Amino acid sequence: MGKSLEEQIHDLKDKLARAAHERDEYRKLYELASIELERLRRHIFGQKAEHVDPGQMQLAFDAIVQMLTGAGAPTDAAAPADADAPSSPEGGGAAPADAPGGGGKGRRTTPHGRQKLPEHLPVERIELLPPEVRDERATDMVRIGEEVSETLEWRPASFVRLQIVRPKFAKQGEPEAGVVIADVADSPVPRSLAGPGLLAHVLVSKYGDHLPLHRQEKIYERQGVHLARSTLCGWVSSCAEVLGHLVGAMAKDALSAHCIAIDATGVLVQAKDKCRRGHFWVLVADRDHVLFRFTPRHNQDGPKEFLRGYKGYVQADASSVYEELYRTEQVTEVGCWAHCRRRFFEAMSSDRERAMTALGFIHQLFAIDKATKDLAPSRRTEQRRSSVSARPRAS
Repeated sequence: MGKSLEEQIHDLKDKLARAAHERDEYRKLYELASIELERLRRHIFGQKAEHVDPGQMQLAFDAIVQMLTGAGAPTDAAAPADADAPSSPEGGGAAPADAPGGGGKGRRTTPHGRQKLPEHLPVERIELLPPEVRDERATDMVRIGEEVSETLEWRPASFVRLQIVRPKFAKQGEPEAGVVIADVADSPVPRSLAGPGLLAHVLVSKYGDHLPLHRQEKIYERQGVHLARSTLCGWVSSCAEVLGHLVGAMAKDALSAHCIAIDATGVLVQAKDKCRRGHFWVLVADRDHVLFRFTPRHNQDGPKEFLRGYKGYVQADASSVYEELYRTEQVTEVGCWAHCRRRFFEAMSSDRERAMTALGFIHQLFAIDKATKDLAPSRRTEQRRSSVSARPRAS
């Protein structure tokens, strides 16, 4: 016996409900796949920096400010106080007058011509005399002026044999008084052939200019001085021990800083069988000291050891390795706006309007911080608060 009309209608409604549910699920999967595809496309083909059109970001920011304050249409007088402030690299900023699409008026032109040479460079003069003043006809010529042109030239660095002479003296008529001679000057590396200037040059070349010691060895060989690589390694090792006292003093002083920013990055460390992974940590203390540390593992032991006894603010990412620090009352956790901004930037593919609003707020904060970067932390806080209080209020 066939189904009644009501049963058939009920079955059709069930099928329709299941189809609608499946459609919604597939739609969600499609949106998630589109978001992931956009992220992957931006990672492969797009710019790695988080650039946003400043005009669109400002529109979104102004709209939410008007909604929160109850203000009407924005006027020139009600514009944000720091809208024209220079923006930071993280937040973007107003397009310069000579940027593409920025209009022709007020366009800055790039100066042409030769670059002016720095005034602090030493000057060497070379006079070029014409043939007419080099022979007997020179007596008929009168010098009435000169034309001067400058060229940037290079004088290669050179080794010198520095002789330190210590004269010996004895008191006349009193040989029993002994010999008087000046003390030997202190050297960073005792009983070393190298002077302080050469040691500094080797260190700066290796760590500042990324010039390995085997290349330095060949460079010095071309200059007629043979310095074995093993000798250079010994100098670097000895200088590291001397500079360790300075780094220790920096680390001690850093523990009295108002705020310390810390982050870690993984590196490959050479081993016998295969390279293993280690971690370098960088600590920035109130922009006064920059310290580097190394740990074989990325865990809580590193930050606990580096910041033992510290009382203040610690700025770091959301890694769990810092949780042990924040459990004490001595350390206050400080978030990172750059990491926060990155999440809103990634959310533009799924919720562009609200993401642009958040980016607008963060952009304004970056602009204030860039304008006050040379102030003390307390003065920067006052500047932030005064900038916020200058926002338009509801009438």
